[in-house]
Amino acid sequence: MKHINEKKLSAYTDGELPENETNKIKDHLKLCSDCRKKAEQLFDVMDLLGSIEEKEVSPYFFSKIKYKISLNNPGNTTYSFFNRWAIFKNPKSVLIPSGVMLIVLLIVFTGNNLGKIFHTKVINQEQMISEEFNSLLNISSLDTNPEGSLISKYSILIGGDNE
Repeated sequence: MKHINEKKLSAYTDGELPENETNKIKDHLKLCSDCRKKAEQLFDVMDLLGSIEEKEVSPYFFSKIKYKISLNNPGNTTYSFFNRWAIFKNPKSVLIPSGVMLIVLLIVFTGNNLGKIFHTKVINQEQMISEEFNSLLNISSLDTNPEGSLISKYSILIGGDNE
């Protein structure tokens, strides 16, 4: 007589088999004492496991176990100091964004300084041109308008000044 393999017997005790296979195994268990003993042992184990009270495990339980195992295995570097942070596992993930930020900051700083230099040069040129123009035309910004001149009449019409 052919015995039932352990996987199929375990599936039977767990109730995972279709009804037609379950019926075949029940018929076989009536005839085969060896298979019946194995099935009874599996049912006893299931009853024993069902009677055990479940305990709540701390969230760091498995991490602590892995850490203690790594302490006992010095060749195992999976829990070394540097492997705890992603920066050391994949340095490109930090170096590339840092490099880009450094380049952007360098461009902004350089552009700002160049802008100040250029702006200073433009203002200096404008002052030089203004001074040269005033000296050529002999104009002073503090000069008053001569009486009876066109500019004095214009300023009276516009501003109401009597200068």
